[in-house]
Amino acid sequence: TLLPSSTTAGSGAFTLTVNGSGFISSSVVNFNGNARTTTYVSATQLTAAILASDVATAGTPSVTVFNPSPGGGTSNAVTFTINAASNPTPAVTTLLPSSTTAGSGAFTLTVNGSGFISSSVVNFNGSARTTTYVSATQLTAAILASDVAAAGTPSVTVFNPSPGGGTSNALTFTINAALVPSFTLSSTTSSQTIQPGASAEYIITATAQNGSFTSPITFTTSGLPTGATGTFAPTSIIPASSSASTTLTIQLASALPASFAARSGWPVAASTLSLLGLFFATRRARRRWIRFALIALACLGGAAAFSGCNGGFFIGSQATPQTYTVTITGTGGTVQQTITVQLTVE
Repeated sequence: TLLPSSTTAGSGAFTLTVNGSGFISSSVVNFNGNARTTTYVSATQLTAAILASDVATAGTPSVTVFNPSPGGGTSNAVTFTINAASNPTPAVTTLLPSSTTAGSGAFTLTVNGSGFISSSVVNFNGSARTTTYVSATQLTAAILASDVAAAGTPSVTVFNPSPGGGTSNALTFTINAALVPSFTLSSTTSSQTIQPGASAEYIITATAQNGSFTSPITFTTSGLPTGATGTFAPTSIIPASSSASTTLTIQLASALPASFAARSGWPVAASTLSLLGLFFATRRARRRWIRFALIALACLGGAAAFSGCNGGFFIGSQATPQTYTVTITGTGGTVQQTITVQLTVE
């Protein structure tokens, strides 16, 4: 008999006790055909030093005892069983890095945990990836560019083959959506005040966001006063990786907008005085100086009423300032941004 009669692969060196008969002080124990250091205990028992390399892998080596001549010879063989080692079930604790940006390309993923063996395999989103064993607590895996081509949250696990082994818990790896290049609009002047017939200039700056913006940006305006025009110079700009500017020029018509109202009641009052003046002027009993004054008032009122009707000069009145919100829209490729400025017309 053998004691023990079996062990586990990779369990290391140990002492084997061989029980039988006919043993002598020069008997030698052979393990899988190789002589091992033997100690004579009695005619029925020997011990042998079995090396770690003898039981490194699973198998069924034979054990015999050899007695030298004269006489002697080799005993019958007894089977010693080396069982396959039971691989541990791995566990995953952290990933490095734990995230990336879609389209960022291939990279090396470090997986930290426990229970890793030389045959452990890292699975990324369910697919095995080339794995390097670093230690029982760390592995690295080659992640392909195609693995991170699109945004998502793939899982990462570690698999240990049988015997034993199994699949670890899963950790989530985050693939962030790629940032789309864009731009913002700004103006160095938020508001201006001008008179009819004059022009106002606004410097509009486009600044690149999320990388370089290389599409030409064109501009349009809305909300201008009636009859006003808005032009941009240059007509398009490309901010690239920094910024670029264009100048918006708003040119007003020379006449006041029809919507302008008078601040005082002078035109109405003047018209009223005109009618009264004409009434009194027709009465023959009035003195000459009263007639003269009323006729003068009639003329003044008529002139004021006339000027009030055609939207021109007001006697004793002033046009009310009007403020306009001008919307500036910049369009580059599929990206569109807006900004507003104020324009006050006196």
